[in-house]
Amino acid sequence: VVLNIDSGPSIYHDSNYDAPLADARAAGMRIAGYIATGYGTRSPEAVIEEMERYREWYGVTSFFLDEADWQPDSLETYRAMATYARTMGGTVVLNFGYPPHPGYLDIGDVLIVFEGPRTLFEGYQLPAWMADYPVDRFGVIVYGVPPEKVDTTLALAGAANVGYVWLTDAPYYE
Repeated sequence: VVLNIDSGPSIYHDSNYDAPLADARAAGMRIAGYIATGYGTRSPEAVIEEMERYREWYGVTSFFLDEADWQPDSLETYRAMATYARTMGGTVVLNFGYPPHPGYLDIGDVLIVFEGPRTLFEGYQLPAWMADYPVDRFGVIVYGVPPEKVDTTLALAGAANVGYVWLTDAPYYE
């Protein structure tokens, strides 16, 4: 479950989330706090501050770091964020939306290597180096998937060595 209250933890604790989060945990669900990283433009300190709010207010120690920069120039920025999350005992999902530099495999636990419409995903070529890693290291987010295309889309993800798939029939807006 990705917890996203207001493009992050917000600026105050919202107790309306407490009971549903407790229910999710009781059902064995893992919860990750959503944090936008501005494609590497946000400082690790600003992201870590949001991590601390998630932990203090909602007991969340794993994070979905969105808008991740895929270039190698930002490796150390994301390493600092991920290292802090791991000191909290959490895991880190990095959402690039497209294939990142392979150096990010040393940083994130799960790399989101595609985010976009089904029509683009159907012809999309993910990098061959992904086959050298376990399937649970990669995820995709695919929009505009009607019910009759779910099986085909899942098969394409599996063939590309992708273990986590998020599908929606909602259209993709950029």
